[in-house]
Amino acid sequence: MSKRLIATFALVVAPLAPALSAQGPRFPPVPAPPANPITANKALLGKALFFEEQISSTRTVACATCHVLEKGGSDPRALSAASVHPGLDGRFGTPDDVRGSRGVIGNQKDGHYQATALFSLAEQVTPRRSLTVINSVFTRTLFWDGRATETFRDPLTQAVLLPDRGALESQSVDPIMSNVEMAHFGQLWSDVVARLTAARPLALATRIPAPLANFIGSHSYPELFQGAFGSRSITPARIAMAIATYERTLISDQSRFDAFQRGNTSALTPQERRGEQIFRSQQAACITCHGGPLGTDNQFHYTGVTAQNADLGRFLVTNTIGDRGRMRTPSVRNVALRAPYFHDGSARTLADVVDFYDRGGNFAAPNKDNRIRPLHLSAADKAALVAFLATFTDPRVAAGTAPFDRPLRPARSNHVPRP
Repeated sequence: MSKRLIATFALVVAPLAPALSAQGPRFPPVPAPPANPITANKALLGKALFFEEQISSTRTVACATCHVLEKGGSDPRALSAASVHPGLDGRFGTPDDVRGSRGVIGNQKDGHYQATALFSLAEQVTPRRSLTVINSVFTRTLFWDGRATETFRDPLTQAVLLPDRGALESQSVDPIMSNVEMAHFGQLWSDVVARLTAARPLALATRIPAPLANFIGSHSYPELFQGAFGSRSITPARIAMAIATYERTLISDQSRFDAFQRGNTSALTPQERRGEQIFRSQQAACITCHGGPLGTDNQFHYTGVTAQNADLGRFLVTNTIGDRGRMRTPSVRNVALRAPYFHDGSARTLADVVDFYDRGGNFAAPNKDNRIRPLHLSAADKAALVAFLATFTDPRVAAGTAPFDRPLRPARSNHVPRP
């Protein structure tokens, strides 16, 4: 490694340190796997890769495309008419349509587009909307159905690299190889490695945060991997480990609700305090699934958002009848930034979410959670509950400041070609 590169790495350690330690007193410790410890170099490499559109086969999609940090780490594009998946029946404009995340137009390795059955030559859309990446470090399994587990296997050999605490690594490799989200049909990991090896890091991005810009400098990805892992080799496992390390720095614990919890009684308005009482009340019982410092029990429940057979959810992982339709409980942290809501994006506003729970859900099934029942909240109670949910917004997330700062990616500029 060059002396200049070593100096560059040294410069970025101090600015990153606050992000690595910015946990509130009620948050659990960051569960980093011993075989993938958090380092400044690795976290910055992961940040570059998280925003790197050249990792996709079309050079237009990054992890950050579907996980927009200032929108709570989820995908606000799901509100758009272009982000609709036709659902189980395969027909657009029917009740089971899903508001998901737009990925790539069906394409081949040689760059030619290929029409797909559902989307023709339009961008494909995922059948579920994206969950937030913020605070995901504290979740033992990831995705709505929990299919990304703590055991992380080498994508090439399937050897166990991380026996536990590796859910972020397990999750990060799926989108990269998905021909809906990032990949061309028949993509291999060797294709991804070749693109990164030849790429200038964040080549078309602008307004790159200073620590990240200093880290990248004029270096290639092999040089950046050298600094993070000790050799120039780019491997699928190292890509996953770097992205996961960056995601472990995305900890949100500085909302007005946190200030209130720490003793600042003026942090919430009277209406918001009324909303907190309803949130905790036996009548609404929101806290039974959305309690604790993380705002979620990280369990799976069928709540009647969609018909049970429209998306089998957790059942697809466990093959257990009682898991049919069950989905992960999303966190309420930064929830006011994350519209639309539910796994199908069917609730456009938090008021719609409160109305859903007030009426006891949309559908019934034998395994529907028995806490989902008509609540009989008044209009004032509903308004107070919505106001309280907004107090979970971390101002650093909303403003896009460190550790939630980001470069302006090409797909959000005028550099993107239009088919």
